[in-house]
Amino acid sequence: MNWYLAVLKNYAGFKGRAHRTEFWMFTLVNSLIMLVLGIGIVIGIVQRQRWGEWLLILLSLYSFAVLIPSYAVTVRRLHDTGRNGWLVLIIFICAIGSSVFSFLSIGHSGYQAPGIFFNLANIACGIYFFVVACFDSQPGSNQYGPNPKEIASEKISDSSI
Repeated sequence: MNWYLAVLKNYAGFKGRAHRTEFWMFTLVNSLIMLVLGIGIVIGIVQRQRWGEWLLILLSLYSFAVLIPSYAVTVRRLHDTGRNGWLVLIIFICAIGSSVFSFLSIGHSGYQAPGIFFNLANIACGIYFFVVACFDSQPGSNQYGPNPKEIASEKISDSSI
């Protein structure tokens, strides 16, 4: 939980590096929160309960609230592997394109081809970023800052003296 809170405290910190543990623990906790809310929404709506609608509003607000920290930790994770953080725009463009063309294709067959393209591009981007997020940190300092693993190990060795 500390990793999740650390990302939220560094709300819009796009500079620096984030090691795998920070990124994946934030992603895990974030996914679990959304999963629990999503299951509650389904149960509430199936049972025709008013709280299902409130959970949907809560999920929307939560998703909006963690949007910037999610992108920030992803940019820092890319930095940690030695990649440019602007690559995260590819995810954003694919997601927006997929959403827009999926919406436009409702009742209009002319928008299906671009929608399919953006959906496939979204899947490809997701696979690429998943693989990159699994890479180990680039050793030593890089143009984005010092290696967070080395900083953590130095703190541990300093405190044991």
